[in-house]
Amino acid sequence: MDPEDELPRLHHHAVDPAALEGEGEPFVELVRRCGADPIPVPVAQGWRILRQHESSAVIGAPADADRQTWWVGTVHEGESVWAEESPARLRGSYAERRRGLALRWPAGQRTDAGPDGFAIDIVNEGERRWEPDGAAFHVVGAVAGPEESRVVMHWAASDGTPAVALEPGEYARVPVVIDRGSWAQLEPGEATLHAWLVPLRVKGEPLPIIVTAASIDALRPSERWEDSGWSLREMT
Repeated sequence: MDPEDELPRLHHHAVDPAALEGEGEPFVELVRRCGADPIPVPVAQGWRILRQHESSAVIGAPADADRQTWWVGTVHEGESVWAEESPARLRGSYAERRRGLALRWPAGQRTDAGPDGFAIDIVNEGERRWEPDGAAFHVVGAVAGPEESRVVMHWAASDGTPAVALEPGEYARVPVVIDRGSWAQLEPGEATLHAWLVPLRVKGEPLPIIVTAASIDALRPSERWEDSGWSLREMT
């Protein structure tokens, strides 16, 4: 299990709870100590390292007296500093925020659909009402061979629609977003579709599917541009 799964979050950054305490230090001193040049920031005091990585660090300073919102940035040691344009609200860990949620394939889901033809249910299997706390209902999918268990997921952080609260037993049906370019590179035949609710990291059971030649051909560019007289080879 990813150790950062249990840590609180500022935007998508995992942060150490202990680092949220204390007075911090001046931004200029912290950044220079990390070997980088300071940049303009909204507040000059209260900065600290919130999470240390191998060659970079997440840094931040409180934006309110209750420390529920923070100015956040990253510093690459000996290189550059980058700061968020707006303060981030302190949220619980991914593990805490996904508690009770599960992904379930709907009965009757076609297994020979193309990349735009799959949907999945986000179900509250817990005993309490699930609140989104800023999360989005965004499920990405990736196709693997019938016996493969590891896949690579692709998604954009800004994708998805706002999540809704779910009472125990309630569900929301959402589309599974599959990269069309990746689908176009598949071979026809048996495969498995893997689904993941991001960024909360809820995984669904792999769904056995059939990748059809027609669904692949529909995504591959034709050999010639219509009405242009140019082939793709000549255009590149």
